[in-house]
Amino acid sequence: MSPDSVWIPSLGVSVIVLSEGQSGGLASIPVGKTRVGWLNWTPSMTSRGGTTVIAGHVTYDNIPGAFYKLPQIKAGAVVYTTTRTGKVQAWRVQSAATYPKGKLPAAVWATGGAHQLALVTCTGSIGRVPKQGGYAHLDNLVVMAKPVATR
Repeated sequence: MSPDSVWIPSLGVSVIVLSEGQSGGLASIPVGKTRVGWLNWTPSMTSRGGTTVIAGHVTYDNIPGAFYKLPQIKAGAVVYTTTRTGKVQAWRVQSAATYPKGKLPAAVWATGGAHQLALVTCTGSIGRVPKQGGYAHLDNLVVMAKPVATR
C-alpha cells in the first residue's frame, strides 16, 4: 500500500504526506525534500467538510524543502492528493496569500463547511521567532484549493 501523497504537476512537486501532530504548541513538519505533514488535528483528506491542512518546509538548514516551489503556484493550478487506499482527489487552487506567522485566517482551521485543502509553507524574510527558539521565516504562504473531481 502506498503512502498518502500530494502531486502538483505545474511545479513538478510530488511528495509523501505523513500524519503530524504538535510539539510545544508548534506543528511538527517533516524534514526533507520529499515529505510534508498533514496536521492531524485538521480534517483528513477523505473528510467531507472542513479544511485539510498539509504543511511542508520551503527550506530547512538552507536546503530546499518539499514545498520550495510552492510560492510559484498560480490560481487555477491543479493539485492532486492520493490516499494510501488509492483515492485520488483533484483540487483547483483558488488563492495563494501571505500572512504573518501565527496570524493565519480562520478558514485555514475550519472544521466544518465545504471541504477545502490548505497547503502551508514558510515565506518572507528571516528573523528571530522566539516561540520557535531561533531564526525562521517570519511569514506563512497559504494556498487554498477546492475539490474539482474524484477518480
